[in-house]
Amino acid sequence: MKGSKYMITTNKNDFIAYFQIINQLNAKSVLDIGMFLKSAGCVSRQACGLEIPGHVILDGIDLFPSIHIPVYEKIYNHIFLDENIPKRRYDLAILLNLWNHVPTERTIQLWLKALTCSTCILGNLEETLYFTKQGIPLNYQLIESGSTKYTLIKNQL
Repeated sequence: MKGSKYMITTNKNDFIAYFQIINQLNAKSVLDIGMFLKSAGCVSRQACGLEIPGHVILDGIDLFPSIHIPVYEKIYNHIFLDENIPKRRYDLAILLNLWNHVPTERTIQLWLKALTCSTCILGNLEETLYFTKQGIPLNYQLIESGSTKYTLIKNQL
């Protein structure tokens, strides 16, 4: 499915990890690379009985802007196109399931950008291990939700 035209998220574990990490970190600003809520078909900041508080700045990078749905302009504070990644610091960057839907080179670029603009990163274990094998030192904590493994990276860059 590598390089598919659109990301569709149906894994309940992804929902739980997404919402719980935002809330557990008490993140005030989040950069959602790939716009998880869009890929999940959410029409608000709520899912699976979990919620992102309204005071949290939730910015998204839309990797599939050709699919425009106006409700996401209300869910996200700012929506950036892939090439217009913002220049600011976020408490948390989220990169879930990019590896399977975005070409490898672009996924690498997005991860490197997240490493430069966020304090923490929530990602998939497979992607995190790829970067550690490339010699990028990542201080991460393994998180399991059901049978799915994620990493919470405490950014030191």
